Amino acid sequence: MPPKETSSPSWNISKSYFAAASGTTSSRSSSASWAETDLHVYMNGAAENAPLFIAAFYDACETLKANNPEFYTPDATMINAVLLKYGVQFEIRPPNLRHASNHDSSARQTDVT
Repeated sequence: MPPKETSSPSWNISKSYFAAASGTTSSRSSSASWAETDLHVYMNGAAENAPLFIAAFYDACETLKANNPEFYTPDATMINAVLLKYGVQFEIRPPNLRHASNHDSSARQTDVT
């Protein structure tokens, strides 16, 4: 009998950030497939609040990079470029997430870590 497929630590790291951003907790998934489904659910929940979603995504990327140097994850510059491209008025300025308005150069700050 083949060994049971279990979720990897990287799925669990990502899940924990998005679960927290969506106001819930995560637990270990029984397989990679369930981990992917769980992450999708948590990300959808967190997407209801853009700043929390952005902070969760950034924090998950930074944690994955720190724990797995061989992984490629987007940095703040890349994330900011995507946010700008799609007109999302937030920007990451580690360790803060700022509201980026065309009219307000003294952007509001929120910790992202």
